[in-house]
Order: sequence, then structure tokens, then C-alpha cells
Amino acid sequence: MPTRVIARCLRDGIPYRSIRRVYEEADTDFEWETVPQADDTTAMLQLYNSIGTARRLTAGAVAQAQRPCIQLCLDKSIPRPPEVLVDFSTVIWAREALHHIHLGLMEQLPADLDLPDETIWALQGLQQSTMQPVLKVSFYVDGSKVAQGSVGAGIVCICETHDSRFLAGCMSKRVDKARHAFEGEHAAMTWALIWAIHISSGHQDHHPGQSINFSFNFDAMNAGNQASGKWRTQAHQQWKTMMRSLVHILQHRHTHHGIHWEHIKAHTNHPYNEFADRLAKLASQHPEEVDGCDTLQQWMADENHLSALQWIWFLEHCQNADARDVPELDGHLLRHQLIVPASCSLPQTTDNPPPQPCSTIDISFVIATANVLTLAEGPQRATPQLTRQQLLMEQFHTARCHIVALQETRHKRLIDRGNGFYHIIGHPATNDGRDGVHCPSSQEALPSARSRFSSLTLELHT
Repeated sequence: MPTRVIARCLRDGIPYRSIRRVYEEADTDFEWETVPQADDTTAMLQLYNSIGTARRLTAGAVAQAQRPCIQLCLDKSIPRPPEVLVDFSTVIWAREALHHIHLGLMEQLPADLDLPDETIWALQGLQQSTMQPVLKVSFYVDGSKVAQGSVGAGIVCICETHDSRFLAGCMSKRVDKARHAFEGEHAAMTWALIWAIHISSGHQDHHPGQSINFSFNFDAMNAGNQASGKWRTQAHQQWKTMMRSLVHILQHRHTHHGIHWEHIKAHTNHPYNEFADRLAKLASQHPEEVDGCDTLQQWMADENHLSALQWIWFLEHCQNADARDVPELDGHLLRHQLIVPASCSLPQTTDNPPPQPCSTIDISFVIATANVLTLAEGPQRATPQLTRQQLLMEQFHTARCHIVALQETRHKRLIDRGNGFYHIIGHPATNDGRDGVHCPSSQEALPSARSRFSSLTLELHT
């Protein structure tokens, strides 16, 4: 057989005893191919053979020296678990648009702006802005529509530090194509929430770890209660979706306890509420002098953008939370692996295991139980009373209760599920008003322990 046949078969890993059969069956192309440049080890071996012996290399030596090197990667041989890929590019763009939206703060008040005396006195009592970290930011919002005029929105921002209180700025916005005053109220609340997110981002960059509270003061209950989540109305869906999406971002950053909602009665000589009212009237009477809400209206007209706004809080959660607790964010793709937990059984052994180091942590977990029969009213006591339920949940929220169990409720349906304090689960009562259960669970993150602790000691104080 030709030497090239033997060398080619040996190089390809064909056993010596099978070379004749392969050659006779002609299953292999025996034309010698160009061999890639050898590495240092192969070159030294060839040099040693050529120097040490004057004989020509055998076919086996040539095949062994020129056999290609195959590198095995075991990690690539293991198949990846099935996963779900979610495109978060629209959410990333929505967050960038939110952070770069132009607020359009008023540089100076118009000379003909008529402010009441109590507002002038309150503004004169404020200090100059300082470089100290802000502890509380209060927004006062109002909307207005005068006869034969446009719809306007007014926003006032007051910041408080340890020893000072100053005016952070104000806005006066016109709402184009709006016909009712409530649209001005919703626009004012939306601009206040966007402004709060900008302040929150700057506060986290310059004062990380320092807490800050936000207070939103309003006189229109439809705007304030829809933004806070207390009212679950089907009207004004676009405005409500946008406001709730912005509130979720603030609540995720500063918890529910860091966001406060205050209702102020209109036209009661409150200095800052009157200030916001005059700014709204300025936009309504002189729309050409103020900025519009074109960006907000474009967002509300785009269903994809509204949907993306609702996921910004989760995007920030994935970027800042522990990687073990959230799906992996690979660029703009969210990777969620579908791994079925495998059952695990402890080995049976009779030997005493060595003592493991233990860590003890304290968890404050408040559980409240109550036998409340006053959630319903009426002859059959089957109609729930919303105000009493809201007062009870507000009291439990103030007491920092995580889970509340109310026994023997009499109403036939669960109400006020959109409140800003608790998630509500339960079972309705029977037709004769028996066996109802009402169990609110706090919307804040419940305290938890990582599995990295080998042992855990808990004390529950009820």
C-alpha cells in the first residue's frame, strides 16, 4: 500500500489492522491535505527526530506528529435548562425617556400673578436652598378651567432639611385638547410624580442610604385617590395607569411608608394649595405663556409606552436586587430559567455529625387578629361599609402590622382591593351572614431570611 495511505489512516485514528480494508473499499480520500502549522511541542518532536536519526520518518511517526488536537469543553456539553426570554428594550427606552423629560420649571413668577396674602407670608418665611440632604419633599397640586379658557395644572414643591425649609420650584402647565378640570388635576399629579422621581434619582446618587419621604397634597379626591390606589374606577384609565406606574417606582425605591397622601379642602386659605390653584388658573387664562403637556399626552396615546411604564419598577428591581432572587438581565433581554426543583433526601447515618456554626437573627413580624363585627351595616348586615374598613386598615398600617386576620366578617364580597396599605384575600360570608374571613396582607416586603443560615431562631410577638 502507498505510504500516504498508511500515514493518512493513522493520522485519522484508524487502527493499523483496518487500513487494508479501508484502502480496498476506498471509503477515504487518501490525497494528502495541507497540514496546519504545528505547535511548539510538535515542532520540537519533529526536530528531535530529524536530528537524532538520519532515517526518514515512518508513516506512523508522521501521522502521530500531525494528528489534529481536539479540545473538549464539558460545560458546553451540558444542555442549558429551558428558559423564557423577555424583550425589555421598550422598558429601558421608557425609563430613559422618563429620566430625560424636560420638567419646564418656572424661572420666575409673572409680575401680574395675584397671590393671596397667606401665600405671600408663607413664601417669605422660607429659607434659601442648602446642600444638606433633603428629608421630606411636599408637592401641592391643583387643576383649573375657567370659562372660555383652557385647562391648566399647577404644581408647587417644598423641601425640608434638618434645619431649613425652602421652595424647590413650581410649574404651570396647560393641558391641550382637554375639556374638563379633572384633566388638569390628573396632569398636575402626574407632573408631581415625575418630578419626585427625578428628585429621588438625584438623592440616591448624592446621598445613598439616606432616607427621604414624599408627600402629595391635593384637593381633588379623584386625582389623589386614583394615584394612591384607593379608588379603583374604570374612568380615566390612561391617566390612572400612568400615575400608578410612577407611584410604583417611588414605592419600590422608598417603600409604602415613605409615600404620603394628604387631602386638603379646596379654598380654605391653605398657602401652598392656593399657590398651586393660582398657577393652574394662570395656565388656563394665559396658555400661551406656559408649557404644554405634549409629552404626557403622547405617552398616553401609545399603548406600548403605557405598558412599558408599568414595568420600570421591576427593571430597577432586577438591576439592584440579589441575582439569586430575580431573573438574569442580559442587556435588554430578561432570562428566566424554568428549573423544576428536585426532591432532596438527607443521607441516613448513625454517626453524630460535627457541630455546624449557627447564626441568630431577629425578625420583627407583626401579626394581628381581631374579631370585628362592624365591617358591615344594614338590616341583614350583608353590605360592606367601605369607610370603616379603610379606617381599620389605616390603623393597622400605622401599627406596622404585616398580616391581619379578621374573623366572622358579614359581607358577601371583598371590597377596596386597590387600597394603598394591604393586599386583601378572604372568603365571603354565607347568605345568612356567617363564616366570612377577611385577611389583609401588607403590601410592603415581608421580612425574610436567606437560606445561607444553617439554623434560624425566630421569636414571634403577637
